[in-house]
Amino acid sequence: VCSSDLMQTDVFLGPDHASRAVWIVDQYKKKGGKFDEHKSLLGFDTKKEAMKAYEDSFKGGKKKRFAGAVTEMDIDKYKDWLKHGDKEKPVSSSAFIQKALSVVSKKA
Repeated sequence: VCSSDLMQTDVFLGPDHASRAVWIVDQYKKKGGKFDEHKSLLGFDTKKEAMKAYEDSFKGGKKKRFAGAVTEMDIDKYKDWLKHGDKEKPVSSSAFIQKALSVVSKKA
């Protein structure tokens, strides 16, 4: 997937094409522990299923070193993040997500 700022985002597609849930993994570099990129997981019914697909993509038990926070959002918010969010920073700590979470908490 290519966002409006031409940053590419890796996407894992699960079996449930009707699912509106999206999980985004903040992935970090092995050396230095700096933020590397996002991994988007669509088409999964649960976070557990999504994370299994993510973890299965690594060999040799390296998966635990790379995954950071996992942020859940619906497909519409994901599309908005692709257009307006900062893809060079972890989505879990981005102003875009913090703003979205504050809107949700005000509605509750």
